[in-house]
Amino acid sequence: MLDSSEATSRAEIARREGLTRARVTQIMNLLRLPPEVLAKLEGGEVSAQAMGERKAREMVRRRAQGLAGADLG
Repeated sequence: MLDSSEATSRAEIARREGLTRARVTQIMNLLRLPPEVLAKLEGGEVSAQAMGERKAREMVRRRAQGLAGADLG
């Protein structure tokens, strides 16, 4: 939505979708996980609970810094 200019901010997306701005940010951060991690989550190889939010946040941070490929262990 932001990339295509359908919305100008995360706050606007939150209002449209009936979510908090914090939840929109969380969802958008999940989309920034490395593709191999997303595939494992989608395929059920790793559960979000098993990975933990702290690990997921670290992976997003590392990817943003260009250090993608962090292991799940």
